[in-house]
Amino acid sequence: MRIAVLGTGSIGQRHIGNLLHLGHTDLVAVSRHRRRSQLVVDGQAVSVVDNADAVWSDSEVQAVFICTPTVDHLNDARRALTAGK
Repeated sequence: MRIAVLGTGSIGQRHIGNLLHLGHTDLVAVSRHRRRSQLVVDGQAVSVVDNADAVWSDSEVQAVFICTPTVDHLNDARRALTAGK
C-alpha cells in the first residue's frame, strides 16, 4: 500500500519517520513550498512531489496523512475523499 504524506515540515517528517519505523516503505511526500525530488528521514529516502494532483491521480495511493498547515486541512481532506483516498 502506498501512503502519501502531505507536508514535509516537522510534523510531516515525524509521521514519515513513524511510518518507516512501522515498516511502511512505499511512501510519497508532497512539498508545496520546497522544490526537491526526495527527502531523507531516518536515513531512508522518500520521493517528493510538489503538487498534490500527482497523489490524487495515483491509484496506488490508498492513504493520506494530512500534515499541512491547519488552515489547509479541510480542503486537503475534501480533495483526498473526492479522490477516493
